Formats: sequence, C-alpha cells, structure tokens
Amino acid sequence: MTCRMQLRSQYILISFILCCGLFLLTLTIYIPSLASQLVAQRLAKELPIVNGSTFTEKWSRPEASVYVRFYLFNLTNLEEYEAGNKPIFNQLGPYTFFNKRHNLIHGWLEDDTLFEYETLKYYFFEPSLSNGSMDDVFVTANIPNAVLIYKTDHVPFFVRGLISGSLKEYREGFFIHTTVREFLVEGYETKALSKITNAKNVAEKVFSSSNSPIQERFGVLYKQNGTSQSGRITAYTGKHDIRKILSITKWNDKSSMGCWSDYGTCNRINGSDGSFFPPLSCTEKKPIQIFAPEFNRTLSIVYTGESEYKGVKTYVYKVPADTFSLSNPENRCFCTHNDTKIIENGSCSMYGVLDLSPCQPENAPLILSSPHFLNAHPLLLESLVGLRPQADLHESIIEIEPVTGTPMKVFKRVQISIKLKSEHLIKGIPHYPDMIFPVFWLEESAESGDKIVETLDKLLFGKLRMATYISIACGTIGVFSILTSLVMLLPSRYFKIFEAKRLEYSIINFRRS
Repeated sequence: MTCRMQLRSQYILISFILCCGLFLLTLTIYIPSLASQLVAQRLAKELPIVNGSTFTEKWSRPEASVYVRFYLFNLTNLEEYEAGNKPIFNQLGPYTFFNKRHNLIHGWLEDDTLFEYETLKYYFFEPSLSNGSMDDVFVTANIPNAVLIYKTDHVPFFVRGLISGSLKEYREGFFIHTTVREFLVEGYETKALSKITNAKNVAEKVFSSSNSPIQERFGVLYKQNGTSQSGRITAYTGKHDIRKILSITKWNDKSSMGCWSDYGTCNRINGSDGSFFPPLSCTEKKPIQIFAPEFNRTLSIVYTGESEYKGVKTYVYKVPADTFSLSNPENRCFCTHNDTKIIENGSCSMYGVLDLSPCQPENAPLILSSPHFLNAHPLLLESLVGLRPQADLHESIIEIEPVTGTPMKVFKRVQISIKLKSEHLIKGIPHYPDMIFPVFWLEESAESGDKIVETLDKLLFGKLRMATYISIACGTIGVFSILTSLVMLLPSRYFKIFEAKRLEYSIINFRRS
C-alpha cells in the first residue's frame, strides 16, 4: 500500500510539472501576440497628428538629413546636332543641396480627423559634397522658349511674326548656354519671352489665363526657397483609425487631379506624401501608394525584400519597372495625346516615360522618367549618345520600419526631359528630329538620425525585445519541464511493471505451495 501511495504522489507531481510546461509553451505563442496588441494600442495613442502632441511637433520639423543632388546633361555637340547628327551628352555634377523641411499645419477639420498642411523647403548649397562649381557653364534645352515656339501653332499670324522676330532679335532658340547657378537657383532670363509677356494684348493670345503665368526668368529652384512646391494638402490625422494617418484626401482643395483622361484611376489622389506611412501598413508586404504632387500623380512602390538600418529591421520597397509603362492597364489613362514621330505608333506606345504636359502651366512639354531612361524604350537611348542606365544608381528605393511606418532610408531618383518636335512655324529655328531631350535628373536622399532610432527603441523595440526575452524564457522553461516530467515518468513506469511481475510471481509460488 505504501508503494502505491508513493507512486500516486509521484504521478501527481509529474502531471503538475507537465501541465506547467505546456502552459509555459502556450505563453510562448501568446506573449508576442499580446505584445503586438499593446504596441498597436500605444501607436494609436502616440502617433495621431493632434495639436500639441510630441509626435506632431517632431513630424512638423523632421530630424532626418535630406540632401538633393542635381545631375545635369550637357549637350557637347550643338553645331553637329543642328546639322543632323545624334546629340552627345556628358553628365555634370552632382551639385548637392542640404534640404531643410518644415511641415506647416494650417488647421484641423471634421472633429480633428483631418488636417491641412504644406511642406516648406529650404535649400543650402553644399560645395564639399558637390562635384563642380556653381559657375560651370553648360548647354541645355531652353524650356520656356520651347513652350513659346510650340504655342505658335495656335496663335494668329501677326502674333507668330512677333514671336519669330523677338527670338531672332535676341538670338534665342531651343537651346541656351547658361551656368549651373542660373539654371538651378537664380534663373536665366528669356528676353523674347519677357517681351511677349509684357505686351499684354499679345500675351493674352499666346498664354492661357486658366494656368499659372510663365515667369520671365526660369530656374529649377528659382523663387522656390522657403516655399511649398507641393501645395496645400488635406490628410487624415489618424485620430480614429491610425491606419489612415497622413493618407491624403485633397490637394489644393481638389479631390481629383483633373488633367488626365477621365477613365481609369490616373486622376485619383491617394496615398501619403512619403514622409511617413500608416503604422502596420507594411507588415502585409502589399504595394504602398505615394502621392507626388510635383509629378501630378500617385505612384506605387512594391515590396522587394528585407534589410537593416542601424540595427533596425526594415522592409525594402522599390518603384516597379512598369511605373511609366502604358502596357500596365492602370497607366493607359496617362496618355492624353499621341503626337510624336519618335516611334511609329506614337508616344502612347513608348514605355518608360510619362508626358507631364497636360498638367503643366501652358502645357510645358516636360517628360518624367527614371534617370538615364532606366527601364525605358530602347529607341530613347538609340537617339542619343552618353546615357548609361544602371539599376543600382538610378532606381528609387525606400527602406521602411514596418510596424511604425517610419522611412529609415530613402533614395528618390527621377529625370526631367523635354519633348522636342520637328514641326513648328517659326522661321530661322531649326527643325530638330522628334526626340525626348534629357535635361537633368535628381537624387533626393534621406536617412533617419540616431534620435529617430532612439525614439523607435523607446516606443517600440524595447517592449518587443522584452516580450521576446520573456517568450524565450517561457519556452525554455516549458520544454525543460516537459522533458523533466518524461524523465520522471520512465522510472515510475518501470517500477509499476516490476511490482506487477513481483505480484505475479508471488501468486504463482503461493499456488505451487
């Protein structure tokens, strides 16, 4: 009887140890899920853009270091090109600017679920990070004059004569010799355009009153310092749904672009501005939308893998190769006209470039693409000499911390070109072959500083690490407990078998006796 009681007590102890082990293993699975829920609740409390919050203040004045690098295409054989040869380019730069930003909030709307803001940008030239001087001289397309020349197709004969005379008087045409300083910052004067603009009766017949007037000086950053190039944006604060934070609903009080074809999704305004993404939006690894007002469209970026930045796990997103391809059905509404002789079936069949003219003031013939016509139609590279696309140098990449939606490292790379057309009505101006003429490309890079990493560690990673450590400890103890119970169970089982055999032999001996 005593042995049986000992055996029963041992079984109870083994069962208790086994149950504890199984319970700890269950906690190993449950703790990470609980930690994720607590983190999501913390994000929903800390991140909404509300008046006076710490996050709102940090978002308003970003700490990330942003640099903008301009690479300019210098036409080295203008005379030969005018004689009918292929244009030859060499790349100048980079000319690097430190870009300071301020997200200026104008107010909150609809019970603080929406807010209005604009991003002010300040540019400071960095000679030590540049390759070249601001006084470098190069040859490039005279974009304002190109607009003026192509306008002559739709103006009365006497206005056309005045434009032709002004261009001849000032010896201006499609191309200009200018300095980097003038082209980027100070702007270069177009005397013919100034003369037409100042003649009000003529200007009204040339320029559209519905679009912004063309300035008398042209420069990429001319009068842009300390201004909002992206306009006024209306976006969600994330107050009731943190997954909507900074998702854009309107741009300059418009809920649709209105300059692309009516069918399809090209006119839609959605996504964030790229400075921050809704928390947990990346964890599903689905495409993410970014609204780019300077390019008049929404762009998609797709998940391509994982990386690490300063010890922080990141998801890598890239702009897909078919972003500017009309073979993508979603892009077909971007083609509003088919007026080029570069390719037999017109510009709508030429992938890799986006004609921005429908959305530009005075329909300026600007073309958007990846740098060096990366992933573009081969005819674009065959029409010129000097451009060499390389994916590692010319594609756009964003590394995002997937839980909070914080961009940790960004490389946004785009190229601006101008569409040259052989047909125009100005005497004395050469009729160049139809082509997409590259003007410049830029790289906008940003990296999160140590303060952002520390904030993420305090808000998120510290708690997740603690949960991981506890989960590992519970799993380790649980497995050890289960193994211990199994080890204890084996001797008990053998003892039980021994007792049964001993009892069997005792009965046999008793019967024999």
